[in-house]
Amino acid sequence: EWHCQILAESVGKNAKGLTPISNIAPEAHHSLFQLYLGGPKDKFFSLFFVKEEHKDKMRIAALHKSIFDAGFSAIEEAKLPCRAF
Repeated sequence: EWHCQILAESVGKNAKGLTPISNIAPEAHHSLFQLYLGGPKDKFFSLFFVKEEHKDKMRIAALHKSIFDAGFSAIEEAKLPCRAF
């Protein structure tokens, strides 16, 4: 959310700007990816993955990493501009 706020404030001036959208996967993933992959090709993607280190959450962490990787791969295969952190 902070990243979106800074982008909107910094670049959203003089009738120009970006429309940052924050999405924590997998909520709304399906509907947003329909827009991203099938809609206008006017978006740039910054994907952030926060690694979880808790041993009791290893399965959840692996699932989250799989979701992240799948999303990144889909954007990459569609040849859309993307960076991952």
